[in-house]
Amino acid sequence: MFTLIRHATYQISNGQLTEDGANAMRRLAVALETYANTWQEIRYSPTQRTKFSAEILHTHLHLPLHEDARINTDGNAAVYAPPHHPQGYILVTHLPVITRLMRAWSHEFHLDEPPLTDLACGYIIIHEQQKIIPISSL
Repeated sequence: MFTLIRHATYQISNGQLTEDGANAMRRLAVALETYANTWQEIRYSPTQRTKFSAEILHTHLHLPLHEDARINTDGNAAVYAPPHHPQGYILVTHLPVITRLMRAWSHEFHLDEPPLTDLACGYIIIHEQQKIIPISSL
C-alpha cells in the first residue's frame, strides 16, 4: 500500500503554500493518520510546493522525509508503477505524475481511472486488495 498526494495550493512567485493550501494539507494529514501504522516515509518531488506540502505531513505523521527526483514531472516514476509493489510510501508530487501512475494502477486492477485529483488530495493504492481509495482534505 502506498499513497499518491498532489501538492497543496501555492504562490507562483515563491512556491510557498497559501494559507488555504497549508490548512488543506493539515486536514489531509489527519485523514492519513487513519493508516498511521502503514506509512514508513514521505517522499516528495524536488520543488518547493511539494517539499512544503510534505513538511506539513511530516509534522503530523512524524515520518522521515526524502526528496525523490523520480516523482518530478520529468522524472521516471516507473518504480512506483506495476509490476512493482511499493509499500509504505506517501508520495507528494504533481498532477502529471499522479495521472500516469493512476492510469497504470487502474489498468493493473481492471478499474476505471478515477477522476483527476484536486490540490491537496490523492489516492491510496492497495495492491493486495486491488483497490484505489480516494483521500481528501475536505
